[in-house]
Amino acid sequence: PGAAGYSSGGFIADVKVNGSVSFGSQQQYFTRSCEFGTGDQAVWNTVHLGSTGVPESHCGRTKTIPGSPMISIDSVPVVREKPFISIDPSGKYYLNVPQIRTNSTGTSWSSGDKEMEKRDFSTVYVTKPSDTAAIINQMLAMGFDIVLSPAIYNLTDSLKVQKENQVILGLGLATLVSSAGKPCIEVSDVDGVTISGLMLEAGSVKSPSLLKWGTGDFKTNPANLGLIHDLFVRVGGTNDVRINQVSTELMIDLQNGNVVGDNLWLWRADHDKSGQVYGGDNPCSTGLKVTGDDVIMYGLFVDHTLENLVTWNGERGRTYFYQSEFPYDVTTAYGAAGYASYVVNEDVKDHDAWGVGAYSYFRDYNVVVESGIEAPEALVERFRAPFTVFLNGTGAVKHIINNHGSAITNQSQQWLCPKAPPVEGNCDEQQLNTCFPDNPTLPRCPTNIPVGTQAFCNPSVGPGCAQGERPEPAKDWCCYAYCPQEPEPSPSSPPSPSPSAPSPSPVPGECTGSDSETCKGFCSMDPAVLGGKPGYCNPKNSECSYGHRPSGEDWCCYTGC
Repeated sequence: PGAAGYSSGGFIADVKVNGSVSFGSQQQYFTRSCEFGTGDQAVWNTVHLGSTGVPESHCGRTKTIPGSPMISIDSVPVVREKPFISIDPSGKYYLNVPQIRTNSTGTSWSSGDKEMEKRDFSTVYVTKPSDTAAIINQMLAMGFDIVLSPAIYNLTDSLKVQKENQVILGLGLATLVSSAGKPCIEVSDVDGVTISGLMLEAGSVKSPSLLKWGTGDFKTNPANLGLIHDLFVRVGGTNDVRINQVSTELMIDLQNGNVVGDNLWLWRADHDKSGQVYGGDNPCSTGLKVTGDDVIMYGLFVDHTLENLVTWNGERGRTYFYQSEFPYDVTTAYGAAGYASYVVNEDVKDHDAWGVGAYSYFRDYNVVVESGIEAPEALVERFRAPFTVFLNGTGAVKHIINNHGSAITNQSQQWLCPKAPPVEGNCDEQQLNTCFPDNPTLPRCPTNIPVGTQAFCNPSVGPGCAQGERPEPAKDWCCYAYCPQEPEPSPSSPPSPSPSAPSPSPVPGECTGSDSETCKGFCSMDPAVLGGKPGYCNPKNSECSYGHRPSGEDWCCYTGC
């Protein structure tokens, strides 16, 4: 935040940056198989998977970790990079299909390992913008791979992928529109199919889905995964709802297993040519429905569908990073129906997820949702750093997952972190409170210890930290935590276009000058209030409220945080 405001990123994979990478004001970010000189974290949610040069994992919003969570996972369990086209010195074109990598770290190419299958273009059909579904299906039936030239293809039938290991690769965000109420693509019961680089779009005749993968009756081969790369799906946006509606029941329907999704954004439009969308126009019930087993999602974004945004019925599913927004335009019936953002079926026994976030902006009605995430109770601890964010509007999300986690209202964020902070040695709760006190008038970790850096505490000598290695004697340096760092304004940042906040000053109540400074310091640890936002502080419990002063004389300090 700050002068740049919030920006809603993002995804990068298989990229090497020798220098530093800063995610700045990005609300959330996911990296996979990257190599950075140094990397940091986004504002609310960051997941680094198989990337190097990034901070260690930590959860957030606890007494020892005032910053937002950040997840770093050493290796990518299984992936195959997106196909690409090359040309040799003689002018011959090839479709390059990389090999599957397991438990990998860093890029697929920097180590010199560039093993892949090179397919001669004699087996590849490059479409013309005028091609119909019938022409493309004829080539698919003959076993050709398909390269879709940049164009908008209005399909009266589904593209039918019926051969093992076939590839459909879009160039220039080639767009497939469902014009006759059928999925844009149907993948049959075959292994190893790759769908990459496409936009799928709902049409005016309602379809059951826009991508249908399998029948659910096929035993898939885990050694020959299906891959979906860089797939963007939209329901509305290009239409004018005053003239025509578009709709689909589901965006993606994965009925077979052993499929990996890599950068998927599934969007029911909140605005189109007519302006903002209201009243459930351009209807779509669910973004992603997973019935198959052993499905993995790397970087999943789902927004604004009218029922559960994601429904997961298959076993051993894994999601690494999930960003979602509840629909803006639903009525209170949405909350009463019990819908949630990310739902794992109550019969599922095995599921893991990292960095799952549900954001609310109930624009038109005072909608109250029971929980952002629903899952079998036995799986709650398998969700690492799940969270909810109140973006704007009205209403609330009462819990993060099931009945766990606090409610979000009035531009707040909540994370579900482990109940006990990380502790080593002989630390008990009282000693931990001594090292990292809730009372903001007492010293915390030194500000020269950056966010995400391990620090050790010696309660026998009072509050204080040692950065890096644990000093001796080890039993005295027994508490550790990830310490905050007061943000410093960058002199190179452009000025904010919004009016500057008033200088910090106490308002009626019982605040003293010391209290005001305490509040200012505490608020400045919170990325949600940087950049001149007004904040009211309660020095008795070290809480801040942004935008308006809550009732009660304890909320007495005002500061431009």
